[in-house]
Amino acid sequence: MPPLVLGPSSLPPMTSQPARPPWDGDAWRHTHLEGFDSFATRSPFRAGLNALREQNFARAETVFARIARRLPKRDDAKASFYLGATRMELGKWEEAKADLEFAAQKSPAHPDPKSRLGVTYARLGDFAGASAQRAELVKMAEACKGDCELAPYIADGMAMIDKALAEEAL
Repeated sequence: MPPLVLGPSSLPPMTSQPARPPWDGDAWRHTHLEGFDSFATRSPFRAGLNALREQNFARAETVFARIARRLPKRDDAKASFYLGATRMELGKWEEAKADLEFAAQKSPAHPDPKSRLGVTYARLGDFAGASAQRAELVKMAEACKGDCELAPYIADGMAMIDKALAEEAL
């Protein structure tokens, strides 16, 4: 499986993974994912992001799992998102599903958890679940009208889910 990437791109994704990694230091993501605070600037979170940059997914999983366990449930949407994305890379789809469901629930205005959850559902054969996540992204796209800062993330998310559904239908 190619490296996990996330974000907008000028070309459609080549795989069912998005165009830039979610750990690429994108300032928008760091300030807009609900449940996020200054914790990302602290050492454990930074260690997890560094492990992801190095594609050391086993280490990243350990770090983000530890962070998610230590934070109160209301505060760990960001850690759950990164943990789910990491587990996708490791092919741990059931575990990724639980993490991403929590992140999507806690960050309903953000497309990234919905996109990854949709791909995870497709990989698990839950095509209705994947389609429901895509429908949520379509609603976001309609509200955005292609003119908000989320537009490229929403479009990439829909493309990710479409690609995953097409791959799993084969």
